[in-house]
Amino acid sequence: MPQLLRTGQPEAAEQAFQSALRSSQDTPAAGSVMLVGAGNGDPGLLTLKALRALNQADLLVCDAAIGTAVLALARRDATRVPMPTDEEARRALLIQHASTGQRVVCLKPGNAFQRAPDNRLPRELMAQGIACEVIRGVT
Repeated sequence: MPQLLRTGQPEAAEQAFQSALRSSQDTPAAGSVMLVGAGNGDPGLLTLKALRALNQADLLVCDAAIGTAVLALARRDATRVPMPTDEEARRALLIQHASTGQRVVCLKPGNAFQRAPDNRLPRELMAQGIACEVIRGVT
């Protein structure tokens, strides 16, 4: 629910909350995707939101250009996988892991996910019912 609220989806958060109240069972954790721009690669220039995302990640999907200094700030037990170059494969990977309740962070250099074709990804993930947040990089 917090991720849905942070991403501007109050109706979906309310619906998830009401569903959890009505349920007599434990509610499984909902996965989410955070699309993070890692800026110019200087770990000192990552935003606080980006650092929070790295510390909460269960899975890091990393562009090949992401440096080890940035990856060193991520949660140590987070699984790390290379980012598929194919758009469809990338989207499928993010959906697959978020659907199992994982907090997925997708890292690209620069101010990623702001221009085509990457700027479609947040809408496509939200259309699949996955909470998604874009965290801008400092360039």
